[in-house]
Amino acid sequence: GEEWKGEPNPSIYIFEWSHDSQYLYFNYRLFADGYQPLMDKYDLQRINVTTGVIEKVLSGTGRMDFMFSPNQEYLVFTRRQDVPRQIIIRKTSDGTEQSISSPEWDKDAEIGGFDWSPYQNNILRFLTFSEDWEQIQVYTLDIQDTSIQLNYEFWRDEFYLDSWTPNNALRYITFPAKEITEINIAMP
Repeated sequence: GEEWKGEPNPSIYIFEWSHDSQYLYFNYRLFADGYQPLMDKYDLQRINVTTGVIEKVLSGTGRMDFMFSPNQEYLVFTRRQDVPRQIIIRKTSDGTEQSISSPEWDKDAEIGGFDWSPYQNNILRFLTFSEDWEQIQVYTLDIQDTSIQLNYEFWRDEFYLDSWTPNNALRYITFPAKEITEINIAMP
């Protein structure tokens, strides 16, 4: 894998198994002091557990964020090397890719924190953040029509995602009061 230079040093992590148990996906992950970057993974690889062959899954170098859809039909990822920033949706069956970008995502934007809705297979949540903004933007993405929607914006130390609710809303808890906020993400 790609060797990390400097501090802090990352660790290797088991990402997930393929549904057929043929492959074990793994990656390296960076943990930093201060805030945790959204693009904190790199070098997604898989090992064929029958043959022992290791292969790289994502091309590119440097920090990334990625997530398989629950049925592993799609791999959604973003790479720090891409300017302007973009989200790439790869269909795992044939490797075809679509990319989505926005004029608001400049070269300093972090994109990540992917989280699939357990109630609607084609919807996922992601975050954007920039040191200049000091705010986190919460978007939802419909992978069927590649539409994105900005749902909420908050200062980075105010909320954290608690869960998706059965009515497909995002549930957040505030710092430090522990109050619950639900955000309806009805797609257009």
